[in-house]
Amino acid sequence: MIHFLKSNPSFAKCIGFDPIINYVPSEATFSSFKKEFDPSYLDKVIVFTVIKGIKEGINVPIFTVVSPASAYDKNYAFVLLEKVVKCLDLSGFNFLADAAYDSSDLYDYVHLKTGSIAFILLHSSSKKGLVGECGKKLVKHSHYLESKRNIYRTKFVCDDPSNCPLGKPNCYSYRNYSKYDFRRFLNRDSSFFKEIYKKRTLIESIFSRLESNNGTTSLKYTNAVQLECNLSNLFLIASALLAHKMGRDDLLSSPKTLMYETAS
Repeated sequence: MIHFLKSNPSFAKCIGFDPIINYVPSEATFSSFKKEFDPSYLDKVIVFTVIKGIKEGINVPIFTVVSPASAYDKNYAFVLLEKVVKCLDLSGFNFLADAAYDSSDLYDYVHLKTGSIAFILLHSSSKKGLVGECGKKLVKHSHYLESKRNIYRTKFVCDDPSNCPLGKPNCYSYRNYSKYDFRRFLNRDSSFFKEIYKKRTLIESIFSRLESNNGTTSLKYTNAVQLECNLSNLFLIASALLAHKMGRDDLLSSPKTLMYETAS
């Protein structure tokens, strides 16, 4: 990174350094800074740069939340959304996510709490109706409050257990209940959904940037990964702002091409 900043004066100036008068820190200084730095301190910097990007009318990455591989993705979506809403006072946005986030409580939160729209791919279990062990379709039976988790659930049962080929008297299954069923709000085969959802690939570029910057994405500690993700965020934000300032909006999501152009 230090070599990159020193060899790309335009980029360095865009993010607050000036290689001409030696404002770029040494590798030893930066390494020490990374060890002592709390990733949460970057939030204020990111908020400032994101607001600037929004005012300029460009799409930039915002926050990252790092979770253990064993954790459910959708649980961390709430943390991320709360951070975005609190720090940026955003509402009326599009929330894009893959099928791992296909959960009724997340749909409700996005639509009802933030006044936004959830563009989430359907999980395989959501694409088809519930069936019992014998393969017969289950029908909706009732709703109830699961007090332990304070969530509403829907119970599905076999409508004709007397004809069950397995001789089971009570095949049943449960799903989280949503009064509004925002899961069915959008047609995922529509051109409207596909046009919006294809922007999600921009998010994945953060992690490809991690790999090219560090030679690996297998960092051992959560704080280290969080810091690298935030620094990658800032890198992409700075790249987008510089490209926009240069009148090169075609390079908003192409930091590598921008790097070569500013170095030449």
